[in-house]
Amino acid sequence: MEKRICRLLLSVVMLLVLAGCEKIDLNKIDNLNNGKILVIGHGGGGFQSYFNPLPDNSMAAINRAIEGLNADGVELDVQLTKDNQLVLYHDQQLPTLTNCYGCVTEATYAELKDCRYNHNAGTNLASGERLVLLEDVLARYATFARKPLIFLDIKMMNACNPAAEPTPLAFAAALSDLILKYDAQDWVFVESNSLDLLLLLQEEHPEFRLLLYTKEIDKDIEVAARNGFYGITTFNNLISKEQTKRAHQQNLMVNVLGVKSRTGLTEAIKKNPDGIQTDNIQLLAELLRRHGDD
Repeated sequence: MEKRICRLLLSVVMLLVLAGCEKIDLNKIDNLNNGKILVIGHGGGGFQSYFNPLPDNSMAAINRAIEGLNADGVELDVQLTKDNQLVLYHDQQLPTLTNCYGCVTEATYAELKDCRYNHNAGTNLASGERLVLLEDVLARYATFARKPLIFLDIKMMNACNPAAEPTPLAFAAALSDLILKYDAQDWVFVESNSLDLLLLLQEEHPEFRLLLYTKEIDKDIEVAARNGFYGITTFNNLISKEQTKRAHQQNLMVNVLGVKSRTGLTEAIKKNPDGIQTDNIQLLAELLRRHGDD
């Protein structure tokens, strides 16, 4: 009886291994990039963990993703300070990731510039990495001959005072100023679930690359196409290969996120997206390179 159970378990393990090693024929990828899938670091180099000590959205993580791992680009979380500065930070409140208190939107940048990220996920030890201005990132990469692609996930929130969330108008003004200052219309993408924000930007700057962040794929493909947006961003588990094709038929870029395992990345690749935002840059690049060389 025990031998039978062992054989059964071994069979299950083998099936899982074979599924993870399933071949991907990149020659069959059908997207808007002529078959190339962009490797985009989620939060820079991926969310912080015991295996990834660099805090997400930190300058060190961004530099490593672009300059060390040769990612095509990075996705960054952007919040607006009390004095209308664009700061990179993911969470709703500062104590979850830093040695500071309160919320980004309740403080000026002068009050935030010395906030340091925790050394590791689950610890309260401060690291040397501080909160970063979006301008610092754009200023650095504007000097590169080959610009990385910067995807801005707009966090229009104020958990400390929900009644005083930043307005779409304030966010649009701050974003427009920076994108134009660094002539970044071709390499900075604005992602948001705020239709008001995207419409404000679209009206003033139709050349901007705007992506609707969506969990309602069918409806928002039509919304994005009708309003002339550049594309959509969504979770991989929410979109099908058929929906990706439908978005492409409307000439909409499709970015997916929420994947870092081999199985998840393989599944995402087969849906023909234009970009994958991942916490595992190295594995995604290896999958695309290895299968591309088969």
